[in-house]
Amino acid sequence: MSALDLSVHYCRDAINRVSTILKFQNHGREYAYLKNNRKHLNYSMDLYDKIILDLNRNPPNFMVRDNVEHEVEAYNSYCGDKFKLQMDVKRHVETVTFQGFGCAVSKASTAILTECAQGRSWQEIHDICVLVLKFLNGREENIVLIDKRLSSFAIVHKIPGRYDCAALCWEEMRKYSSSQIELRTKSDVSDCKD
Repeated sequence: MSALDLSVHYCRDAINRVSTILKFQNHGREYAYLKNNRKHLNYSMDLYDKIILDLNRNPPNFMVRDNVEHEVEAYNSYCGDKFKLQMDVKRHVETVTFQGFGCAVSKASTAILTECAQGRSWQEIHDICVLVLKFLNGREENIVLIDKRLSSFAIVHKIPGRYDCAALCWEEMRKYSSSQIELRTKSDVSDCKD
């Protein structure tokens, strides 16, 4: 079986699983939308390209660690994706790893996030997350991406339900980094008063 045949097989399998999940989770409206609009099925096949499939099979920074300083949990109740981002922070975010389970899109997206966040400040991470979320949502097309692999997710906003998978950990990291910025700002203000 060639690599192309294998990719087509994975794509068909993923589409069948998504259709089955939509049927059984009582989301008839969205399933009917996908069934009646074949272009979305074509988008789904385009979404599962080599980059996403490779990141799903061999995600960087995918490991279980104990005794981490910062932990962010991301859960998508719609499809069941669940990840835990774990970070060590000194002056900047030094190490970012993740563990959990989810579809190929959410796992690949989270793997890219871990690489983009390492060695950065909370403010930089927040700004990157905001930019990537705009890109994933399709609101900003002319964005210079911090990681070229993110271009594989360019069509998620056209596929019902896939935006949530790709954006899951980016959104949670945006919220967490925002809270860390706020905490540090309050800490800096109290230090100045002393």
